[in-house]
Amino acid sequence: MIEPGRKRIRFAVVLKRLLAGLALTVFLLSFTTQLYGNLFWMLEGTGSFFIPAESDIWSFEVTRNNPGSGSWWLFARDHQHYFALSAERPEYIYIRRDNSCDAFDALKLETWCTARASPLPGTQAGK
Repeated sequence: MIEPGRKRIRFAVVLKRLLAGLALTVFLLSFTTQLYGNLFWMLEGTGSFFIPAESDIWSFEVTRNNPGSGSWWLFARDHQHYFALSAERPEYIYIRRDNSCDAFDALKLETWCTARASPLPGTQAGK
């Protein structure tokens, strides 16, 4: 039978190892994903930042922000798509990263030859 004092020591060692593993995981997430930046923009309060349904919080990366005081993105990317906000309608536009557009430029919407559009969250399609 293990003495009560040794149980406490063993528990403390296991707890320290678990906390060290958790700290290492949190640290590595900051370098390998876009999680913390995306969480900041989603929680900062204006409600204008969103991540498209075709992407996720782990890989969505803003490549150009609104130059004014708004906290929304103009262009972004993830592992599979490029994204842009439409200047004319309440929608975002996306295209696969492996597209075959001639002279494609991820920051020039006019070069996106096979793009698709989706309504912005909170808006109705076609309005």
